[in-house]
Amino acid sequence: MQDRTSKLISTRIDLQLVGDIWNYHLRLRPGWCSKGEQLLVTFAAGYIAGVFCAIVSHPADVVVSKLNQAKGSSALDVAKQLGFMGMWNGLMPRIIMIGTLTALQWFIYDGVKVALNIPRPPPPEMPESLKKKLGVQ
Repeated sequence: MQDRTSKLISTRIDLQLVGDIWNYHLRLRPGWCSKGEQLLVTFAAGYIAGVFCAIVSHPADVVVSKLNQAKGSSALDVAKQLGFMGMWNGLMPRIIMIGTLTALQWFIYDGVKVALNIPRPPPPEMPESLKKKLGVQ
């Protein structure tokens, strides 16, 4: 159970990071692109998020898989046996799978919002404390 929890936490952190980059740096303002272009950008951002998730979680998942096969051994024993490069075996199929699944999830979510004409949230504003610190009005 703890392995699943740690995987969910690392996935959430990765998705939050990509979401923050999207919100603060790459957000497309309403009217800057068509609905189709918006969905294309959403798909691409979801794929990038999936790639990050796959890369971050892959070594731990390989070790857990090997632990399930080698009863009685510790994670450290399995990691030593695999070696650094061994923990990255099978990464490319995982990137394709997780990247595509995440991109499709984001695409479906944004597609429903576009189909139902649900407005996008307003762009985030700089916190007041940071405005004061930088002297920005």
